[in-house]
Amino acid sequence: MWVPQFIKAPGQDDGLVDDRNWEQVDLLPTVADLAGVTVPWTTDGASQTGKPTRTRTEKWWYDIPGRREVRDGPSNWAQVLEGTTDTLVRGSEGVRGLYRFGTSADLVYRAPASVGPIGGTPATAELDDRRSFREVRPGSGTVPALVSGRLTSPPRPGATVLVAVNGRIGGASEPFPERPGEPAVRFAVLTPDFLWKPGDGHRQLRLYLLDRSDGVPHLQPVSMPVE
Repeated sequence: MWVPQFIKAPGQDDGLVDDRNWEQVDLLPTVADLAGVTVPWTTDGASQTGKPTRTRTEKWWYDIPGRREVRDGPSNWAQVLEGTTDTLVRGSEGVRGLYRFGTSADLVYRAPASVGPIGGTPATAELDDRRSFREVRPGSGTVPALVSGRLTSPPRPGATVLVAVNGRIGGASEPFPERPGEPAVRFAVLTPDFLWKPGDGHRQLRLYLLDRSDGVPHLQPVSMPVE
């Protein structure tokens, strides 16, 4: 939520620190304003090139379309200034800790079977870009770290999509709708790039639905068409 934003304005020679309540939705109108470009549609944010336009101190964001999350600004900003980064990710673990965040942070890097028993009729899903998994070449500078797609069989309420790469959980995603009002069947996980190995990416990738509805976690495998 609290991420440094660096902008070099045209003609700016001196640095300036501004602690106004800036949000991601302000980026487009601000850059457009600095560039002298008119945005031809209504934006959720506002240009922050002049005086602050947001009077509330709370932080708003939408981790899932249509579902607003709200956090108190001053108290959490004070924690940021104190260097309390491990409340968001596991900063003390270095690069590996950047992928451990949210309610599923403790699952990342674990073997799926260590989370709970795996079984049941497989669910089904389609990946957004199956072709990117045909051949993984880490030395090329590009690996299919972003795993996204849609569940083609309806998940149980409260289920979480787990993405595993070479036998280790790389991240989790709550199903979310493509648009407000639509079924929550989409998923997207940014997996650690170092989990991927050279070769066929389809063989390295596994999806599971984590269900805790009966109090005991268990994993339902998810099948995906390769081509």
